[in-house]
Amino acid sequence: MMTGRKPCISFVPSKIDEEKVYEALKTVEAIDLAERTLKELSGGELQRAIIARALAGEPEVLLLDEPTSNLDLKYQVELQEIIKGLRAKGLVIILATHDLTLAYRISDKALMLNRGKVFAAGKPDEVLTPECIQEVYGVKPLIIAEHKIIIPKELP
Repeated sequence: MMTGRKPCISFVPSKIDEEKVYEALKTVEAIDLAERTLKELSGGELQRAIIARALAGEPEVLLLDEPTSNLDLKYQVELQEIIKGLRAKGLVIILATHDLTLAYRISDKALMLNRGKVFAAGKPDEVLTPECIQEVYGVKPLIIAEHKIIIPKELP
């Protein structure tokens, strides 16, 4: 996990570096992973370790690309909560995802691309509309607003 501190370390990791790594692991609820190699981690554990490594470098912005892909439901929910917690602490998070439910649940702003161009931008409920989703993905969605869920309803 100390690799996340490389830009901050002059030669030998200091006590401060160790504290930052510990805080990053604590933030993503991964203290128990510190002594394990990456090969020993499950998909969800690996995602938390990767995010902890990024947080150890004290970024102003955290870029996440499909952070919940290949995770089981338990780890998807845990990671959503971690991301929400980081946002609540003021960290700017830019998230690229095809998971519309994830974007709907944890974003305060959304940007939908279509063929490499901005198709819609604004609050998630302004962007993730049935009309936009059908236009971009060619699928009629079912949006359950009270639970913030978006699923395919039917093909056009």
